[in-house]
Amino acid sequence: MSARTLVIVAVALATGFAAGITAVNVLDDSAGDPASTMAPDIGVALPIEQYDAFTDGVITFAEVDTAAEAVRQCVDDTGFTGYTLTTTEVDGWSASYDDGIESDRDVEHCMTRHFRATHDVYQWQKLQG
Repeated sequence: MSARTLVIVAVALATGFAAGITAVNVLDDSAGDPASTMAPDIGVALPIEQYDAFTDGVITFAEVDTAAEAVRQCVDDTGFTGYTLTTTEVDGWSASYDDGIESDRDVEHCMTRHFRATHDVYQWQKLQG
């Protein structure tokens, strides 16, 4: 029997004044669905936007880079300019943005929604060797 589980992620906002709760995905808990266990195994919630990267059970750097591009697009869609997210296989990622971005809450939302789980599991896989 296959159970469906709603994965909820609490997103702590950078300001520390509020928290948002986002229902991010309904996953198949069957043994044939690696995405249902990979991220939760290391304590990471899996937003639906990142689900496809997990379906084959292996996160590649190309999938991390695709996730980073989704973050850049998400930030652009908020109307902010001057945001840079760089990924490398060796160093992971780095981000910077202009002072014109009044709130990093939107940036953090984009990172959580499109990138963090994919990147974190990729790094975890590298450590597992």
